[in-house]
Amino acid sequence: MKKIELPDLVDIGKLAEKIKELSELVGLLGLQIKIEETNINREAISNEKYFVNGKSPSQAYIDSTFKTTGFSGELVPLREQLIKRESELELCKMQYRFLLLMIDLWRTQEASERLINA
Repeated sequence: MKKIELPDLVDIGKLAEKIKELSELVGLLGLQIKIEETNINREAISNEKYFVNGKSPSQAYIDSTFKTTGFSGELVPLREQLIKRESELELCKMQYRFLLLMIDLWRTQEASERLINA
């Protein structure tokens, strides 16, 4: 049976730090999008330019049109960045879990070898 090597603990620490950084970035991007959505909502209900039949648009209309992309697509790059960062974060989390699993397998293998050699 092939011997399992203990993962480098420094690498695990670096990966944990990257997970922290990406988590913060995802949170900040989400906050930035929420702020932009709030500004869009405020603008859509107060600016006659966006009124429908002389009335401010309904919240459902604002949500399904302006809040997704913004008035002129300004939210699209933010949403794209958020998606990319979320996928990077998920990959790092999977890699981290894999390294922890490797540690568990290493421990099990070491314990088994001690029992066999005892």
